[in-house]
Amino acid sequence: MPFYQKRGKVPNKRHTQFRDESGKLYSEELVSRNGFSGIYSNLYHINPPAAVQSIGDFRAIELSKKKC
Repeated sequence: MPFYQKRGKVPNKRHTQFRDESGKLYSEELVSRNGFSGIYSNLYHINPPAAVQSIGDFRAIELSKKKC
């Protein structure tokens, strides 16, 4: 049986629309090592967790083998 912990205000069901008092939608983020098949956390954000502001030019990088 899975165990759940709640910190702060969270919806009764996971992966549903969750809004604040003014009707603004919270952004949901799933944090896990194995997707839905392992232990994961649902995080609800007032603002989206990431936003791309700009993308720079492509730079190729050289990878080298590490000696053991």
